Amino acid sequence: MDDIIRIAKESGADAIHPGYGLLSENAEFARRVEAAGLTFVGPRPELLDMFGDKVAAKRAAVKAGLQTIPGMTERRAILTKSWPLPKSTASRSC
Repeated sequence: MDDIIRIAKESGADAIHPGYGLLSENAEFARRVEAAGLTFVGPRPELLDMFGDKVAAKRAAVKAGLQTIPGMTERRAILTKSWPLPKSTASRSC
């Protein structure tokens, strides 16, 4: 991240397009780009944070009035009810 920002500044660029993949979805990279005085070509860091959290993203979609696929919306529900362990294996250690 630091090298990309350094090279962009040394070359006189005023923006960074992260391409596709790892850095395009990295909120920390977007923050570092903006902190360096450059423009991040992509979603704002706070949106990247939200999109990286499926529960938060679904809540935002519902709040915006979008239809979503029915399913669990709470992390706790996902963690405790999605795949319960059978009682016979729940207390065993691996």
